[in-house]
Amino acid sequence: MTTLRRSLLSFLGAAAVAACGGGGAGPGPTNSLIKGPGAGQSDTVLATLTIQLSVSVRDQSNAAVQGVGVSWTAPAGGKVNGSPTATTTTDASGAATVTVTFGPAAGSQTVSAASTGLSGSPVTFSETATPGNAFAIALSAQSATSGTANAALTYTVKARDKYGNGRPGVTILWAAIAGGGPVAPDSNATDATGAASTVHHLGASLGFDTVTATSKIPLQGSPVTFAATIVQAPATADVTVGPGVVFSPDSVTVRVGGTVTFTWAAGSSLHGVNWTSSPTTLPANSANLISGTYPVTLNAAGTYTYNCTVHGASMSGTIEVQ
Repeated sequence: MTTLRRSLLSFLGAAAVAACGGGGAGPGPTNSLIKGPGAGQSDTVLATLTIQLSVSVRDQSNAAVQGVGVSWTAPAGGKVNGSPTATTTTDASGAATVTVTFGPAAGSQTVSAASTGLSGSPVTFSETATPGNAFAIALSAQSATSGTANAALTYTVKARDKYGNGRPGVTILWAAIAGGGPVAPDSNATDATGAASTVHHLGASLGFDTVTATSKIPLQGSPVTFAATIVQAPATADVTVGPGVVFSPDSVTVRVGGTVTFTWAAGSSLHGVNWTSSPTTLPANSANLISGTYPVTLNAAGTYTYNCTVHGASMSGTIEVQ
């Protein structure tokens, strides 16, 4: 075989191997989807962001790739280029951009950009939507609808924008308009969630008790009314002594002439009821016991305090007589 013929056969063999993908060649280069400007913006709900969101497509040598389609998805209830989804195509610089309009929910809102077959796809942009202008207030919580004289009840209202988002910074004016008793504070501003609360101590007379919450600026639903009933204190109350160094509950209320019964819990260590203050003469202390009961009738209105004869102030309680 001549040298020329051997060379020709070798060339043709190498060409055939290359054409069939021989030599261990892998897949072709993969383009990359790269996140660009636009993340971290903040504006009110339903606002259109001032800075467009941008991505770019680059090849393995970091050269721009033109003509690649990028699919965008808006945040819930929002829009990209005026629609819930949109497709844009990379330009000569490899960039694709979109205009974003927020949805109605305050908080973090996410936009995604994706392109099939590109590494790094999808990419996401996290933005922050803040509540719109205050629109309404409403009753949010009421700790109880009845209580004895001077009982502390907590009332809460919530301010919202038109879309139901809690609106901070709304000034609320609180007032007790029936039943008597103070509110504290009598004015405050809604917090980051749109809530504002006050503590109202019910009045001294039995019957209806009313507190209002009024927004300083006119809002739908203002004023909000909280209604409660002042009821007579119970005739009896029970306090468990132990186990451990504790009276449970450590605060009870009874009416004038009512009886509080202390009962030593099973397995209790040695305890005694030692009266430390009262609106009149101190009641007689109990014996030091590990079991049994100690009833005491209280005939004067006011506050009575006591502790444990054995453990002192580390084990104490209060009785309110109305």
